This record gives sequence, structure tokens and C-alpha cells, in this order.
Amino acid sequence: MVEGIQEDLSYYALSGSPARRTVDRIHSLTWTDLEWDEEKEQYLPVDKNSNKEGFLSGFIVDAPLQNTRFKLEGDQFAAHFGLSAKSIETSYQAVRVSTHAKAVPEEREQADNEIGAGSAGSLTGSAPFKLDFYSNVNPATRYTEWYIYTNPGSKEEYLRRTETDINYTFNQAGSFEVKLLASNNICKDSATFTVRVTESSLDCPNFFSPRSTPGDNDEFKVAYKSLIKFHGRILNRWGNVLFEWTDPSLGWDGTFKGKPVSPGVYFYIISATGSDGIEYRKKGDINLLE
Repeated sequence: MVEGIQEDLSYYALSGSPARRTVDRIHSLTWTDLEWDEEKEQYLPVDKNSNKEGFLSGFIVDAPLQNTRFKLEGDQFAAHFGLSAKSIETSYQAVRVSTHAKAVPEEREQADNEIGAGSAGSLTGSAPFKLDFYSNVNPATRYTEWYIYTNPGSKEEYLRRTETDINYTFNQAGSFEVKLLASNNICKDSATFTVRVTESSLDCPNFFSPRSTPGDNDEFKVAYKSLIKFHGRILNRWGNVLFEWTDPSLGWDGTFKGKPVSPGVYFYIISATGSDGIEYRKKGDINLLE
């Protein structure tokens, strides 16, 4: 609130009632503030003004988001006679805290055999689910505290981080809350996000045709969701390892040392750990079709 004191500017009418009347007056208050630009994702300076008619007892405006100078000018009575309007200026130290926090999933190449990896911008995804958190606070903010509640549905266990922006990888299935508290010694603001990590799954096909149907079913690949550990091996009937991999998004193309193997039956041994703690141990046979 900007306060001021002003005496009435009165005159007396030759006729009518009341005889003593007051001249309507207008004062203008100007200052520079910040506004959040959603498209550019930053605070931008804007010039603001507020006009008030009648007796000037004070202006009530939203607290600026940055340090600024208020300038009070008036009134139209002086302007009418071509006189320079008097002005008063005063400095203002910003204390208001504002955050436009944002949570952004890190981009990763979508594997064609991963189920429910999550869509762009969604806070629901398959583990390991990596996210970047941006505080987007105004200059008056002095402290940023992030709270990552690591036990689904509970606020008893949490990690506390004090960086302006953070990143975190969720490896456990469930619903998690991430809270930002932005503050200074006077004001505060907050933002809360809910992150959901899907439960795990792992399925293995029993055949593939790497050479007869180009572009379709060319590799032996598992269908998976929310796996945080993975190890697989492909063996022939004599127990020789033909292929070994630790990334579930990859698969076997039916070759050994760069050369195609013969059609027939091969075997897989796979172990994995899901984001929900499920341990997978899978063994089976694969038919490589010509």
C-alpha cells in the first residue's frame, strides 16, 4: 500500500447547493514489475500504473516481484492550466516470493518393446523414471528447498535438497510427492508435484523370424515395463552363449559373431528386478524361423 495525505481542493458555486464543492482530482502511480511469461518460461519486466480519483488517501497494489521505484504524479488540475504535475518517488525493496515451478521428464528414446514408458510431459512413467525440476523463482527469493518423499503414500521419509533446480530418478513403483518451498525471511511460496511410477512386467516371445519378414519380428525382444535391473543370455543346444545383454530395450538379431545362425530352437535365460521389487527368473526356448 502506498499512502499519502492531500487536502481537498474546494470552490464555491454562485448558485445551487451545496455552495462549497470539491474538485475531483486524479493521481497516477507508476512502477516497473515482473510478470511470468509461460511461453518463454521466464519473468519479464512490465510497466504498470494505477489511477485514483478523488481524495488521495493511498493506493493498494499487488506487491511487486522485484525491487522498483514508485512514482506518484497528479493531478489533472495542474494539467488543465499547463502546469507541471508534481511527482513523488520512493524506492521499494521486494519481499514477495513467487514460483512457477515445473517438472520435466528427461527425454529418452522410446523403445518399441517398452510398455507404458509415458508420454511427453507426463509425470507418469516406467522406471527408471528421470525428471528435472525447475523452481523458476523471482529475484526476491533467497531459499529453495525441495522435499522428495521417497516412500509411496508417506511423508515420514524424504530427501531434502537446497539447489535452485534439481533432477531425480525414481526407481520404485508407486505414487510420490515432490514439494518445493521457496522463501526469504518474510514471504514464501510453494509448489507440489505428484509423480507416478508404473508397476513392472516382463514377457518373452517364443519365436521370431529375422530373415523371412524384413522389418517385422526381426529380433527376439522381451516386452517389459519398469525394470531397474536386467540380464539376459541366448544359448544354443550345447549351452554356448550366442548373445548377452543388459539393456531390456535391445534384442537378439539371430546372429553370432556377425553371421546368421541356422533356423531351429534356441534358449534364453533372463533375470530382472522390477521397480516394485519383483524378481524375475525366466527360462525358455525360442524358435528361430527361416
